[in-house]
Amino acid sequence: MEIKDKLTISIIDDNGSRQFDIHRLVQRILLFACIGFISIIILYFVTAQFLINELDKILQNNNQARENFQSIYEKNSELERNIDYKTNELLKVSSKVNELETIANIKERGNELFNNQAIDLDALTPLQKDMILKIIPNGNPVDDFASRDLSSKHATSCNYTLERVTPVYATANGIIDSVRAVASENNYVQIQHSYGFISNYGRLRKVVVQKGDFVTKGQVIGYSGNANGNASLYYDLRFLDSSLEVASYTDWNSDNFVQVVGVNSAIDWKSLVWALDDIIQLKNYRVSYQTDEHLKNY
Repeated sequence: MEIKDKLTISIIDDNGSRQFDIHRLVQRILLFACIGFISIIILYFVTAQFLINELDKILQNNNQARENFQSIYEKNSELERNIDYKTNELLKVSSKVNELETIANIKERGNELFNNQAIDLDALTPLQKDMILKIIPNGNPVDDFASRDLSSKHATSCNYTLERVTPVYATANGIIDSVRAVASENNYVQIQHSYGFISNYGRLRKVVVQKGDFVTKGQVIGYSGNANGNASLYYDLRFLDSSLEVASYTDWNSDNFVQVVGVNSAIDWKSLVWALDDIIQLKNYRVSYQTDEHLKNY
């Protein structure tokens, strides 16, 4: 029994043989101690790796927070600059209010004076006439056509016969209100002009504008006709809910200006001329006050 509880270790060297007896309980203690030491080392490395990963995450979050703060700071600085700029612009505009009132004759031009004033066509300046001819449809929408069918003097639409592919032009400044495709070569465009005027263009082979585009008088909006010829273009004009006599407007220009102005009773030409006069004065004021190119072009 005593032999089983002991472990004998023999060591042989030049000095002879020596034996050591180790009790098995001590052996087990040493074994557990080794196992525990190894476990501690493993746990240390696992814990260290975990802490390193957590530290990396903290550093990444810190860097992200710093970048977010920098972005917010830059946006805030930009916002402050914009506020300062807009404030200065507002102060400039506010300082010009009295001048605008003078230009528009708000105080002097009351409703009674406005209603009693008649249109003096001979007194219209070339600039006023040019402005009216830019914003109210006039002239033909095509330069080259074989013939046009108005069916009667008071026709409210016109059909142009074309011999080849022909560019179609906007007859006044306006906004493209709608673009519709009825067939492969039968597209339709409607332009909304100032003061309630509308122009319609039909049987277009190709459209080069989109809804919402701003177009100027003489700008190409599409093409009508085909390679084989024998094509046509439909064109009509409206004022609010009223159809207009197309012939009067397609033949209208600065040389025969009185041909249209004052003829159609549905149009308040007096109010229109007065409004244009104010627009011209305000336009001249804006050009002299600001240097932006888009403000110089009506």
